[in-house]
Amino acid sequence: MPHPCPLLLPLLLMVLGGVLLPRGVMGMEVGVGPPGRYGTPGLSGLTVLIPPGQDSCVYFPVQPGDQWIFYYQVIRGAHSGVDFYILNPAHHFLVLDKRQASGKHRIQMERAGDHMMCFDNFFGFTEEKVVSFHLLLRYRIQESAANRPDNRTAGRSLTSMENSLALLRERLLRCGLYQRVLRYGMVLDHEEQSLNAWRVQFWSAFILLLVPCVSALQVYAVKAQFRGPTIYTGFRVRN
Repeated sequence: MPHPCPLLLPLLLMVLGGVLLPRGVMGMEVGVGPPGRYGTPGLSGLTVLIPPGQDSCVYFPVQPGDQWIFYYQVIRGAHSGVDFYILNPAHHFLVLDKRQASGKHRIQMERAGDHMMCFDNFFGFTEEKVVSFHLLLRYRIQESAANRPDNRTAGRSLTSMENSLALLRERLLRCGLYQRVLRYGMVLDHEEQSLNAWRVQFWSAFILLLVPCVSALQVYAVKAQFRGPTIYTGFRVRN
């Protein structure tokens, strides 16, 4: 029986994919669900192609109290990793990873404004990198008392229902995120297997040639042990 999570995700998730633009041509809108008073999460998926010796950046608008849960993994060129960092509007580092092949972070935003997120490949002058990135945003939007509906007459509090639905939505988004992480892990393993195929073939051929040589040396050593020493004397045998 299939797991219910993949069946519900297409109906409940709004996932956007895109390629990060080089610095100077930045800007991207994050896909989120309809806003709610108590924090409605949204999931955004990105695929990053970073040319050799360059970086790729994008801006995300946030509000104080927003929560970020993000995961990235290098699926091409993972042996050297990438630099990853997030800058707030005051140009302070919120996250700084150096030459990492993967990473997972959780951040509680304290400052409003556009936050810059970058993948840096300046140290990889000969190899481009492909990075899979997933960002889970949980927005906290406050409403004034005048616009807040009166729920006192309801048999069941609408507030608790909204909180339960928001919690369920966030768990479903996390389920989809973990499934994507597993899929990209399989892609990374396949990439590593393809890169190491020639090494496996080389050592297999080497061992295939080495085994007969070792066998021949063992046979020669055993025969030498049973072979008696040759005795030379000064007498000749005459018929």
